[in-house]
Amino acid sequence: MSDYTQKKLEDFAANTVKEIALGKNGDGYFVTFNNFNINWFKGKLRATGIVIIPNKEKEKISWINGTVDTVKIKLPQLHKIIFSRNLTVKEVTLTKPNFQFFWKDSLVQKEKAQPKEKQPSKKIADRKSPLIRFSVLGQRLKQIGATSINLTDMKFNGYQITKSGVHKHVFHTSQDLHISGIQLIYDEDKEKNIINVDELAFECGPSFMKGVNELYEYKFDSIVISKEKNIFELKGLDVKPQLSERNFFETVGKQTDMMSLSIGYVSGIGFNADELFDQNKIHLNDIKIDSLQAQIYRDKNYPEDTTVVKNLPNRSIQALNYTIALDKFNVTNSSLTYKEKSKDANLPGEITLTDITIDVPTVNTDSIDNIALHLKCKLFGKTPTRIDCTLHTDSTAKNLMDVKGHIDGFPLSYFNTFTHNNAGVVFQEGRARSIDFDIDLYDQVGRGNLDFYYNDLKIKLTGKNDEKSNFVESIANFAANNMVAYKNNNPGPKARHAPLYFKRVQYKSVIHYIIHTIMSGLETSVVGTYTHIPQEERKKTKQKYKDRKKASKKHKKHATHQ
Repeated sequence: MSDYTQKKLEDFAANTVKEIALGKNGDGYFVTFNNFNINWFKGKLRATGIVIIPNKEKEKISWINGTVDTVKIKLPQLHKIIFSRNLTVKEVTLTKPNFQFFWKDSLVQKEKAQPKEKQPSKKIADRKSPLIRFSVLGQRLKQIGATSINLTDMKFNGYQITKSGVHKHVFHTSQDLHISGIQLIYDEDKEKNIINVDELAFECGPSFMKGVNELYEYKFDSIVISKEKNIFELKGLDVKPQLSERNFFETVGKQTDMMSLSIGYVSGIGFNADELFDQNKIHLNDIKIDSLQAQIYRDKNYPEDTTVVKNLPNRSIQALNYTIALDKFNVTNSSLTYKEKSKDANLPGEITLTDITIDVPTVNTDSIDNIALHLKCKLFGKTPTRIDCTLHTDSTAKNLMDVKGHIDGFPLSYFNTFTHNNAGVVFQEGRARSIDFDIDLYDQVGRGNLDFYYNDLKIKLTGKNDEKSNFVESIANFAANNMVAYKNNNPGPKARHAPLYFKRVQYKSVIHYIIHTIMSGLETSVVGTYTHIPQEERKKTKQKYKDRKKASKKHKKHATHQ
């Protein structure tokens, strides 16, 4: 073999290793080999002891160190290697690639120079992640030019460099990736190249990610994606704040929801790799989430952030730049705890939902079909509850969501876990016979009806977190118990049906919107007034419920004569 040919092959090998390991931004890196060998007759290239060292003169903001035990490349015929500009090799295998990513936290330094209340929050898209982004990988496959890629025992570690020069270990992951039968096919209808793959297998072992200036960190036990098995699996996901409750809210400086989330198991059947690479589409026939445990905590001792606008779910779906297609989705064995500390309270109030199951027949963000959600759970961990939602995804729909719910009977004292600490209200006696609500949520206003049937209501007013009673408090309790109706009978001519009306607060979540729309009817249910409804609508609302009572009496009288 001529020296010229050997030199061409060596240059090709070095450039290929750089391209696979570092991508287009690999300029300025030094790549060395411990051993390099080409078997011309078998069309194979093998390199061992590869070391990748950055050129610090060019890589000042971020850089990579790396080693690879072995690189194997299966080659086409020699003349194709030398004369082709768009070379496609048959197979590329990297064994034990080990990379360390470093980046200086310049964004944090800029944020610290600004007043605390004006600090911009980092977008999720700007955060570095150790996971493969398959939409990006699809674009890279079109450029690398290999029909088969194998990455075995691949390790990534990330280090964020603080202003003081300290290296913080912020993520780690180990992964295996196998892709074979990669084909580029020109689609005449779409006038673009698309990717087909015969085999795809991705496995990710225990991984974690956190940041020096981030609020949250996450870790998980494993991720498995397989075209052959037609599955997607995730196990042991855990997302939690990096700071204590006090430090978390002081860092944010505004009211927000501090969240923790753990998921035991996520499984999906019917995985479509070709759609993932080419159409940026996540398509699964059946996805199940088991043992989801979520906690949400809001501290109202901090000012509200009125500068943000929370997207409503249908608007978020319409704005997605990728497609989600789930033929069936459900959640089982899950729970949600919501804690809220009102202003000047020492302790937060708490509401818990347990035994949560959620069923969604189908989700397709490319379609204008409505998305139905059916939820069953136990309120306060004891009371059977069911909620049915219909999300309108069509941009021309008049309302964005319909919500219907039913809660079985329970002692009103269950509310004390939330109302005592937050509002200084203790339910001493009383039982809810049932609660039913039916609401329509629009972009700006929620409307509907609440039927809250109860009896033997007796309340006590206390200071927040205070169970002591005094003379002034006794007078307040007497007034309170004479203002509220001690009962609201089951459906009949004397039953109070509470109209719902609540103006959406744009900087708060859709959950806040739903809950406060439902709660807007409590005043009518227990006091009988309609002050939550605008004056121009109040008269019509009262007349509507008078007509309903008359119709009920007439029906009852007619039934008696029958």
